[in-house]
Amino acid sequence: MAVLEQNSQVDEHTLNLLPFAVILFDSKQIYFVNKKAVSILGSASINFKKSNKISIFHIIEKRFHKEINRNIKKVLAGITLPSLELKITNFKKKDIYIKTDSNAVLYNNKRVIQTAFSEVSNRKSQITEDETAKDLLQKISANSQDVIFHFGFLPHTKLKFISDSSKKVLGFTPEEIYKNPNILKKNLYKEDQNLLVISREDYLKWAEKGKEKRVVVRFCHKNGKQKNIEIAVNPVYNKKRELAGLIGNIRDISERIETEKLLLETKKKFDLITNNGNDIISFYTFYPEEKYLYVSPNIKKILGYKSEDLINDHLFFTKQLVKYNDDFDKSILLLKTCQKRNIIKNHHFSFKILKKSGEEAWLEDNLVPITNEKGKISFFINILRDITEQKETDIEIESQYINYRNLLDNSPVAYLIHDNGVCLYVNNALLKLVKFKNKNQILGKFALDFFDEDDRKIALKRLQEIYLTKTTQNSYFNYNIRDAKNNKIEVEVKSVLIKFNNRDCVLSLVNNLTEQRQRENEKVKTQITESTNKQLQDEIKERKEIEKNLINKTAQLSAIFENSTHLIWSINDKLEVTSYNKNFFNTVKLQHGINIKLGYKIDEHLLRNRQQYIDFWYPKYTEAFKGKKLEFEKGDINNGRFVTRKIFINPIVSENNEVREISCIANDITDSKIYEQKLLNQTGKLSAIFDSSHHYIWTIDKEGKLTSFNKNYYDLITSLYNTKPFLGIVLNRGVLANDKEYTELLQFHYDKAFSGLATSFEIETQDKDHKNVYLEVFFNPIYENNEVVEVSGIAHNITEKKHVQQRMEISLKEKEVLLREVHHRVKNNMQVISSILNLQSSYVSDEYALTLLKESQNRIKTMAYIHESLYQNKSFTSVNFSDYVYTLVNNVVQSYSASTEKIKLVLNIDKVSLSLDSSIPAGLIINELITNAIKHAFPENKQGTITFNLRSENNFVFLELKDNGVGFASGIDFENSHSLGLQLVNTLIEQIEGKLNFKSEKGKGTEVLVTFKM
Repeated sequence: MAVLEQNSQVDEHTLNLLPFAVILFDSKQIYFVNKKAVSILGSASINFKKSNKISIFHIIEKRFHKEINRNIKKVLAGITLPSLELKITNFKKKDIYIKTDSNAVLYNNKRVIQTAFSEVSNRKSQITEDETAKDLLQKISANSQDVIFHFGFLPHTKLKFISDSSKKVLGFTPEEIYKNPNILKKNLYKEDQNLLVISREDYLKWAEKGKEKRVVVRFCHKNGKQKNIEIAVNPVYNKKRELAGLIGNIRDISERIETEKLLLETKKKFDLITNNGNDIISFYTFYPEEKYLYVSPNIKKILGYKSEDLINDHLFFTKQLVKYNDDFDKSILLLKTCQKRNIIKNHHFSFKILKKSGEEAWLEDNLVPITNEKGKISFFINILRDITEQKETDIEIESQYINYRNLLDNSPVAYLIHDNGVCLYVNNALLKLVKFKNKNQILGKFALDFFDEDDRKIALKRLQEIYLTKTTQNSYFNYNIRDAKNNKIEVEVKSVLIKFNNRDCVLSLVNNLTEQRQRENEKVKTQITESTNKQLQDEIKERKEIEKNLINKTAQLSAIFENSTHLIWSINDKLEVTSYNKNFFNTVKLQHGINIKLGYKIDEHLLRNRQQYIDFWYPKYTEAFKGKKLEFEKGDINNGRFVTRKIFINPIVSENNEVREISCIANDITDSKIYEQKLLNQTGKLSAIFDSSHHYIWTIDKEGKLTSFNKNYYDLITSLYNTKPFLGIVLNRGVLANDKEYTELLQFHYDKAFSGLATSFEIETQDKDHKNVYLEVFFNPIYENNEVVEVSGIAHNITEKKHVQQRMEISLKEKEVLLREVHHRVKNNMQVISSILNLQSSYVSDEYALTLLKESQNRIKTMAYIHESLYQNKSFTSVNFSDYVYTLVNNVVQSYSASTEKIKLVLNIDKVSLSLDSSIPAGLIINELITNAIKHAFPENKQGTITFNLRSENNFVFLELKDNGVGFASGIDFENSHSLGLQLVNTLIEQIEGKLNFKSEKGKGTEVLVTFKM
């Protein structure tokens, strides 16, 4: 920037012509600014020549004043200073940056500073922005796991920034990449290198093709491992809207890709389960909208419906219910409430619906809540299982049990079931006989306790004989028993040994002989009744008068009692009554026989018990007048009834802080006292029940300490663990402490109960005598303030039940072996008969006789194959009829030596299982139809086809035989044929209650269709 030389005289006109700004000044004032300087400084309205108060320091920050003053002195002294950039505030209060060059000149013969300057605000602002952006990138990258980078394109491509995280993600430090930016492309897999965009040309190609600005590539980490990285770039434009660079980030997504692969594999496994499992799986939510989120496709196989049927209709199962089910609606409402209130708990319930086919099916629905990341229930997983067979069995067993109980309960004959004399069951007739109000008064008691002492020994001896001989008493025995009122009843008893609850018990039939004798005395009693009837009428009249008087008296007493609950009165320091209510008046009058009035000193008016009154009340009144509040209970006899009152005496303090009067309130707490006593009595009863129960009962807290137990539990622990429990002990399992399986099972169920879930299980162990003991155990959580604080345990001994079950299993296996042997022997016997017929045929030359023998032999083999199938199968209730038909048909064809070139046999056989009762007739029918077709459909070596179809549908079996042979002549009555084989077919169809459809046309073959129920 050219300026006038040192010490030369300046010319204002020349300075105004210069293309750059010039200002003349010294430390005191500004003398001149040229036109360009006026524009930059915003000083058009200032006349510097007339104003001598404006100095250069008006536009320079105060903190630079000393430095500028020194520079002015140096320039005026002839010292040349380098160019200087500084920030000033012009006369329009705008901050600008300028670059200056200064020298000394003469202006109006005065030595001043001439400074030529130009504005560099734009360049300074760009530098500041670049530094700010770089600092911002540095701060962002310091807190990010991603690699952040910045490539500049102007004037040439250069990596301006890359974050420190490149060391962790890529294995290379920022310094290594600054030194060689090609590392980024070089370490990409060859196939992915063309996807990296770090130059202006690459980005423009991408933008032109409209490609994604985010790519996933494979990168070779410095340690040699492959990394999957995601690169995203965004353009950076300068103020001229030129593409100035790219800012991007690099993210390591290797872990995410592995997770996606794992999720894909998991989905495949889930699809395999939901397509082929026996349980229907669905996801259901009530909020924000009630709907199915997912239904497994195997619902089509199990129920016949499509998944979309449920997804499109959240009330689908409600509409398919066989009948209205209140429990179903309650279960749905409970689930909805649990999701709304976030009660995390598993649920299950069952209901009955119609399948697509129209069949009824029981479904069991097990639901598990699934929570989101906030711990809120997002939806329920429903696992639906078809339990139709199990449910129908349970219903049938329950129905049989109810019918049996109803039969006995409503029988007019008295029945009793007991185990060695302990009563287990009584019917209503027996209850009526002994005049007890409910069965619980008899159940659990020893039956012989109701017998007269003279008969007990005889009855006990006969009872022991029944158990010993396992026989029934064939005659009645007479005994005397006592009813609930200790009245003697003469009865006759007959007993029989039965099984009840899997135990050997005795069923006793009891007839009342006393009633019979009472009926004989009724006639005599009737006569006596008539003679005394008049006397009774007089007594009734007298009693009515007495009852009337009693009712009136009771009404008076009731009124007194109703108004005597609260008594209120006050006493002054002279012990005079100053106020009282009606109840107090009535009570005093009732107790002492006086009508009190205000100002009365009660003891002065007492006619009796005066000293007793003074001794009780005066000391208490005296204490109250000393400022003490009193509270005590007092019992009185009111009209023969003991009444307990709670009395409150309070001092009434005057303004002078003196007690001149006291207030007294008495509250009737008689009912509360009675209730407290009842509670104590009830607690005693519950404790007695707890201790006398035949179950083992106990409770433990979270620390495993016993908090309560009954006597049976004490005996059990002593027997099993050889240790004695007591309250507060952390239970030591003694000799079983080293049994890992035993202790882990118990701990598992304790943990489950403490988590809030009721649980039950069976456990096997040994007592101290090394005998096996089986226990059925129930754990239930005990809540306090919605938190499980203890767990209750109830167990009962099922050892005898287990032993009975084991004996039944052994017996069942023995019967299976026996049945298999029976079927085997039947088959062998039929095989012997078939062999005898075969031997006989070798001695017969008559063709007709040979045919009869062969047909008989085939019929016997047909039945033999059935028995062969049964003893080879695991089940004796059904036969694999499909396999049986294959064997049967091939045997018939082989027995007639039919050539496959002459007769082609086509078999279309579905899988069908039939009972033994249906299999034998059906097999014989097939045998006759196939035999008839081979013998008569294709005469004179004519070729043809026999087609046999077997299928089942809607519980019906369809047997169909077709041939394209010569057919039957017209006029043949198939159902009334004289042929033994066809007669046998018709008879067998009637036996299985089937239907026969016959169609035949001469020269076009025959079709036979047999239909019967499975």
